[in-house]
Amino acid sequence: MRKITPVMLVLLLVASLMANIDIAQLETNEVVEDTGARSGADVDLVAITSPKETVCEPTCRNELFVGQDTSFEVFIQNSGDAAITELGYKAQVWNADGNGNPLNIAMDSNGADLEWDNPDVICDDTTVCDDQSLAAGDVFKGGKTMIQYGGSNAVWTPIAGIYVVQIEVYSDQDVDATNDVQQVYVEVRDYIDIEVDISWDDGSTVATGEGSKAFTVTVELNGSSDFITHNLTMLLDVNGDLDSATAEDGTDLLSASLGSLVHSVNVGNDMPVLVFENGSDPMDNLTEIRTVMSDNTNNGIWEYKGSVLPDSSGEDAAYSIDVQLGGYSLYGQFESCQEVVSVNSTDAEGNEQTTTETYNHFCEEASVRDDITNNNRDEITGALQTFHDIRISMLTVNQGYNSDGTGIATYTVGAGEPGDLSVGTSYVDASVEHRGSSVTELYDWNVTFTITNLDTNEVITSMVNECVEGVEPSYNHAMLGTGQMAFTQGHACTMVEFDVGTYTIEANLVLEGKTTDQKLSNNQVTMEKEVRNNLPVVSSLDLVTQGDLMLGMENMLEFEVSVFDADDVTGEGLTYAWVGGASSTPLAGCGGQGGVGRTCSTPVIQEFVTTFPVKVTVSDAHGGSVTEEIIIEIWNDAVASDTTTAGVTMDYSITYFSKAAFSIDVEDGNTASCEGITLPDSSGGELSGVYTPVAVIEYNPVTTYAANDVLAQSMNMVFDSSLGASSLWFTTNCNSATLTQLLADGATNSEEDSTKSVLSAVLSGPVLPAGQFLLIDAPLQSKDAPSASISGFSANAEYNGGIS
Repeated sequence: MRKITPVMLVLLLVASLMANIDIAQLETNEVVEDTGARSGADVDLVAITSPKETVCEPTCRNELFVGQDTSFEVFIQNSGDAAITELGYKAQVWNADGNGNPLNIAMDSNGADLEWDNPDVICDDTTVCDDQSLAAGDVFKGGKTMIQYGGSNAVWTPIAGIYVVQIEVYSDQDVDATNDVQQVYVEVRDYIDIEVDISWDDGSTVATGEGSKAFTVTVELNGSSDFITHNLTMLLDVNGDLDSATAEDGTDLLSASLGSLVHSVNVGNDMPVLVFENGSDPMDNLTEIRTVMSDNTNNGIWEYKGSVLPDSSGEDAAYSIDVQLGGYSLYGQFESCQEVVSVNSTDAEGNEQTTTETYNHFCEEASVRDDITNNNRDEITGALQTFHDIRISMLTVNQGYNSDGTGIATYTVGAGEPGDLSVGTSYVDASVEHRGSSVTELYDWNVTFTITNLDTNEVITSMVNECVEGVEPSYNHAMLGTGQMAFTQGHACTMVEFDVGTYTIEANLVLEGKTTDQKLSNNQVTMEKEVRNNLPVVSSLDLVTQGDLMLGMENMLEFEVSVFDADDVTGEGLTYAWVGGASSTPLAGCGGQGGVGRTCSTPVIQEFVTTFPVKVTVSDAHGGSVTEEIIIEIWNDAVASDTTTAGVTMDYSITYFSKAAFSIDVEDGNTASCEGITLPDSSGGELSGVYTPVAVIEYNPVTTYAANDVLAQSMNMVFDSSLGASSLWFTTNCNSATLTQLLADGATNSEEDSTKSVLSAVLSGPVLPAGQFLLIDAPLQSKDAPSASISGFSANAEYNGGIS
């Protein structure tokens, strides 16, 4: 899944400009550039959870089948600090190129754009919107939610192709548009489905009584497009207390065929067909007789009829007929038909070389299963009097719950259905039903689930006979049948925590009591599934602390990360580890599991100064992790101090961008070297008279910094009040007024020592270079300004702009 900004929406309208967008899920470290917490309402489309993204490595998983109704499931959060009271969303399906880049919006069979735009998801009108507000930090609907359109789920019925599904959330209140859009890459392919069915001709569920019982086997081609099978077979197995079992063509179904009592029956009509053709020479081909079945044969439906005669010599007779898909071949240009030929030749210099050439031929490719296997077998049963039977009609795994098993399932896959599983809390559910000849015959029952991790050989077993939570509708145990407190159908479930690996999931149904189940083969259902881990997705990593960051600041350094895990929607099972700096030092007071670990509050220490990378690694309970990084700047803060022999102390406070310590050196200077100097005034001229400092301080900073490396700086000059100094000057040549600058005018009493006075200055620009500080005791006098008389009015300019 990938996130794009709305700017790309404009580019999407210009088809081919959307080249080179990476489709693969991000599983590497990322640097989050946004370093400020969001202020205001921020709608955040955290993830698209359905459809799942197609991943080919090289075998593809999470593909969709043609015609498979697909809804859009998302995870929406308010990542801001204010409520959202207006919200809409839009789902679109785009045609994509071979690299998964969106080209243009796809259309349905009527030529309409595949777009579902719903502006009324959240609003203040209760007659229009089901929801009126999404509070700061909350997840919409408490977890995953289906995209709604026209009062129901938006549904896409796809045709074969390569697509990008794009979903956008929007709101006029949104302060951050960069997290409003997500995309997933989806491949839709044709599928082959061969359905095998058997039934009693009289419509009975279970045949009873004496006399011949006729049956019909139906084989139907149900693929998404027309296909032709070669030598399609179905397997017929007749068992039980029977006098005879005969097919309509006279075949004795109780006699052995090729050493087996299971009869293989060809489906279709015999005819000559191509079984090989050279890909580069069509004249090089081979034609043979095959049993061919296609949609041109009775609309793809083939029937096989027969009858059985129960054995009436005993008190009762029980029997069954099982059918299943045997196998088939398809003819086409498959990878298995390729021929790789080595070619020896000589290059232009006469050197021998060997190259290979690949020829794509046409041939037959055999298979024993189709794309949807849960309809590849069927059965019928019968008895002379009463046939006792219960069976498992369906075995499913339900996923999408919270880590504690609460919530509702958002993904279900059954035995015989394609699709992988995800790690996390799941419910395995077995649907059971009464299949006896008399529904008034009540059966007690239980199911034993056996879940085996084939990678670790860990086995989990659970015997249950009800499902009171986890799978809807809830079911309390009851007898199977009709009568008081009995039902013909029921289901049992157990909660399982899946880890990464390959699993077999088996359900075994047991008929309790003294009654014997006369059809045990339908009491056990098994499926094998790959369980994969969906990595956590970090939607944002924010610096919460406001303002400039510096060493010694009162506030703590605070961060917050927003994470979504499709396998743990509450996030309570996620673990957070926060580190900082080049050495990845763990941050004090940060980390942990669940909500407490999502935030980090740590003091600023010396190690953090200057460019400081902070990383958070979010790990799930199944070994998956993702790391995000935010880079911040932290200013150093120091007070450098030194005292001359005569007792003048200089304190230089500075906030600067460097790890190095800041220090100064001051010494007593020669006042005679600056005797009778002139000083500048504020207008670029000179003050009246000449001045001799009462003290000269030679100053030298050990390190200097440019203006862009200094955030703030100031200084205090502390001296004996007996000096009487009232102004402080800085100069690099005291005999030049242009190289001399007033820093402070007006001394104050020291709060620490009543015998001391202080001259203070707030500085700007770079660190003061090496030079001299001058303490002047004489009052500062401006030069006499020119005087003029206008109708008896006179004005005299004074220092600092005063007029008298």
